[in-house]
Amino acid sequence: MSRLPGIEDFFNSLHMTGLNYAGGISGLARDLIIREQTLIAKLLPSDEGRSPNILEYIRLLNQSSDTSSLDVMCRILGGKFVSKTDQVEPNLVTAILAANDEHADIGAMYLSVMSGGAVDSPISDHQKAKIRREIQEARRQLDILENTLDVGR
Repeated sequence: MSRLPGIEDFFNSLHMTGLNYAGGISGLARDLIIREQTLIAKLLPSDEGRSPNILEYIRLLNQSSDTSSLDVMCRILGGKFVSKTDQVEPNLVTAILAANDEHADIGAMYLSVMSGGAVDSPISDHQKAKIRREIQEARRQLDILENTLDVGR
């Protein structure tokens, strides 16, 4: 079986999680209540056969609050890791209006970027970044809308 492209980066990120933890790998082992030598072996990038199982991996993420290995895993799978806000609006109407406003801002930014140019003309990286920022804000507001729905406000 051939190695998955990018897997070395994943194992390196796990190792760095341990090294960057307060107290290093020994501090992480103590807080996870496992033997230090066991954790050292599991986080050693050159020995993927002894890597953490899924439950150990989740505990490690939870304890360290370091999601860099998730980001690497998502890149290996062709995506990207994005965290989600837990913010809610006071009521559903406010949440819907805010989401609508953010989506309107995407169109407004596009029109601003394209003012003075043909609609199909290329846009610069700076202009793309401005539009992407508006898209991120709209996604965040959709998350807030969804959270508000979930709590039944």
